[in-house]
Amino acid sequence: MRVNLRWVATLFVVLISSLTLLAQDTGQITGTVHDSSGAAVANAKVTVSNRSQGIERPTVTNSTGDWLVGGLPGGTYSVTVDAPGFKKFQAKDIALRIGQKLRQDATLQVGATATEITVQGSAVAPGDPVFGPGRHGYGQGNHTVTVEWTQLHPASYSGSRREQPDRAG
Repeated sequence: MRVNLRWVATLFVVLISSLTLLAQDTGQITGTVHDSSGAAVANAKVTVSNRSQGIERPTVTNSTGDWLVGGLPGGTYSVTVDAPGFKKFQAKDIALRIGQKLRQDATLQVGATATEITVQGSAVAPGDPVFGPGRHGYGQGNHTVTVEWTQLHPASYSGSRREQPDRAG
């Protein structure tokens, strides 16, 4: 009986060791996303990609701006962070080795966002001025208008109160 117990103990140690080695064939990249004032940016889209291996892993930051992408094979990665009202952040040529845990924090800068609005021809009657008084242009066909705006303090806006435009008139 004693020989069988040693055999089982040896087999157990070999099994645990091999599982530990198998778990180390990948790495992870983690980070925190902040704005320029140091406030955490929640719900930012983070994408970790490796073009040569065809890997693209999207995730979203939590309420404290933290994110983690694990199970990545060794290679060279890029990290892209997108959030409404901010300029896109991109870090390139991040070398990840097997078993490594890398950190790539991002500080987002406030930036303009462009939205394209297409005005259908039926919304403007033919012959009506499109550009306002003193300008030339009349409503015929489709018109594309690009609107840009800057969100000045995204971290200070809670979203619970919005001012309504004055509709008296």
